[in-house]
Amino acid sequence: CGWEQIHRGTLRVYHHGTSSLGQPMKYQPIREIEFMAKSGFITKELWEEFFFNGSRSWKFQLWKNLKDEKVLIEHRSKNGRDIWVLNRRHPLVIKTVGDAISTAPFVAQIAHDELVCRFALETMKQGLGIAYRLEPELKKMAPKTIRHYETSLREKYPDGLIQLNDNDKTRVALELELTRKSPKRYRQMLEDRKSTRLNSSHT
Repeated sequence: CGWEQIHRGTLRVYHHGTSSLGQPMKYQPIREIEFMAKSGFITKELWEEFFFNGSRSWKFQLWKNLKDEKVLIEHRSKNGRDIWVLNRRHPLVIKTVGDAISTAPFVAQIAHDELVCRFALETMKQGLGIAYRLEPELKKMAPKTIRHYETSLREKYPDGLIQLNDNDKTRVALELELTRKSPKRYRQMLEDRKSTRLNSSHT
């Protein structure tokens, strides 16, 4: 079903490629681009926790380069936080993921999605999982015929799916609720998860 293997470890450094300014790029943020294609965004906090490994000065320079080279562009909300999305026109972004980029969440959804991303990334970091998908990615991968059904008929997507690092390659659905729901709503959510086609071609 096309699950990607997750690359773990330190940042990958390359000595080829060209920056938007016509200068050689020594650092190419492949892992960041692959992640953002799934999530639709990245925050500075997520980048520092899961995509950076080095000294403080190196961290400052790398983050600055990502913005200066226009690999990342500011989230349209401009709400004061370091929230960034992929520049779809950047050559490295096109080369790495093409147009397979998830839509960035609305600013009100960022806090929720950041927690989901942190859980998924931490699962990979600890070696508990071998692959994951996030809700924006699942929606983008869905056939157009599903995306354009009336709301009541659309397939329900979990916040994420994780393929565990066990003998059975078990897949589990993630659902994060930041507000309390009624028991009836929780039961309905469980039924929705049961009906989600975890083994279908787009999940």
